[in-house]
Amino acid sequence: MNKQLRETLNYYSKALERFVGNTSKSITSLVRMMVLSRLDVANKAKHYSDYKTSKECLILANGPSLKIAFENGDVHWENKDIFVVNMFVCSTEFWKIKPRFYFVIDGAFFSPSNERTKDLSHSLASALNKVDWDIFLCIPSSCINGGFIKELDNDHIHILHWNTTTFNGFKCLSHFMYSHNMAMPRCQTVTNMALVSAINMNYNNIYLYGVDHSWTRDLRVDNNNVVCYGDRHVYATDVQVIKKECSIGHLLNQFSKMFDTHWCIKDYAKSMKVNIWNCTRDSFVDAYPRKYK
Repeated sequence: MNKQLRETLNYYSKALERFVGNTSKSITSLVRMMVLSRLDVANKAKHYSDYKTSKECLILANGPSLKIAFENGDVHWENKDIFVVNMFVCSTEFWKIKPRFYFVIDGAFFSPSNERTKDLSHSLASALNKVDWDIFLCIPSSCINGGFIKELDNDHIHILHWNTTTFNGFKCLSHFMYSHNMAMPRCQTVTNMALVSAINMNYNNIYLYGVDHSWTRDLRVDNNNVVCYGDRHVYATDVQVIKKECSIGHLLNQFSKMFDTHWCIKDYAKSMKVNIWNCTRDSFVDAYPRKYK
């Protein structure tokens, strides 16, 4: 078999493999979406852009670099809508910048299963109940009244539901479902949910801060073969060792999917003519162009 024929067969075999793979993923995603996503939520989400006050927004993730960015005066939030996530309310900057959108997706906040997650859920609700400005709390459509939600008692909090069902497969079909608020790329982190929501709210420019995603810096396997990685946040920059009940291969595979999702979001943003700028110094996310002010 000559070289040209081998290359031709190799090309078409890979193309067939991609087609079969995308077909399978698309069918699976459609079934999952029909079960988990809600049409009424998608219809309401079409109007969430009415709550914007600017054509630009900042998404403040909770990476430790965000603390340094604030201290150095690198975060310019004036005349921009601010998105924050998870326990950012523990940061002193929360009360200073008064964010407009607050995103929570981690199931631990909605169905706390141990003392640690119960304490976190209660702390989040207690803090949000003290907010004295209008803030839009963005949560998955599958989370209604569980966990911290049932503790909220504040007329300034307005809840917005999003369909966060994972959809992957053919790019054109995936983008169609994203743009119609029926699904999202894999929301492995709450930052992904905030990014896709901001794209669908038609912001022109999205600026990312605190998206370090640098957990592998502290990744190790101890002498008992327990996989451990370091977790740091803007409100707790000292490393917290997290022990995982999985193999290091599994954890690295999850990290790989997370980083790949950022490339998926980049493609979607481009199709919607939205610019995403990574303003996080030393970020491990390589999908978006960098911009430092």
